[in-house]
Amino acid sequence: MSQPTTSSPVADLGEFRRRIPVLVLEQHELTLLGLRALLGSRQWVSRCFAASDPQVALAIARRHQPALILVNQACGSGAGMRLAASLRRIVPFARIVLLSASGRLDRRAAEEYGIDAALLTTAPAASVVELCTSLLDGKLPSNHGLGCSDIGYALSPRETEVLEKLSQGFTNPEIAGMLHLAHDTVKQHTSAVYRKLGVRNRTQAASLAREHGLVA
Repeated sequence: MSQPTTSSPVADLGEFRRRIPVLVLEQHELTLLGLRALLGSRQWVSRCFAASDPQVALAIARRHQPALILVNQACGSGAGMRLAASLRRIVPFARIVLLSASGRLDRRAAEEYGIDAALLTTAPAASVVELCTSLLDGKLPSNHGLGCSDIGYALSPRETEVLEKLSQGFTNPEIAGMLHLAHDTVKQHTSAVYRKLGVRNRTQAASLAREHGLVA
């Protein structure tokens, strides 16, 4: 996981004596506006930038060098973690928080993509502010959302089987036949997989699964 350097504007932030720019990358307009209003009202924020388009977010990062960045995992067709890595390269000193449906991320992925913490997309406002301020003050709070396992996302063995089959291009009825499950049961497992991976469809799920070695 990336560490702040001596050149970081937040390395000696202390009790937020400096005001910093913040960037929120979120595809849902209401959530985007809510996070912007929440963080923009903090006394330690000089300006809160909001973007739903990844390219716009990258351009903002280049120009304004935000010290805190929140990225939804589902942004960019499920490529939120890759976007986080791109933002990390542009702003090496930034604190980056991944917003996901599970609020969890394994440490290996966090280190690979330069993510400092993970947070539920449905987290209370107070939890969002607490996590962000702790990170900026050089602390890693207990609710940082980074697990110790090599494979994260807390998929059950059956959910992993379903993920593997859908990643191979099989339909739900075909998966039901292969795994000797009812069609509705497969649908339930598929929905659980989407929720835990923070994706919206099987294409995104398959892409993320292959990227992180969740399937063979």
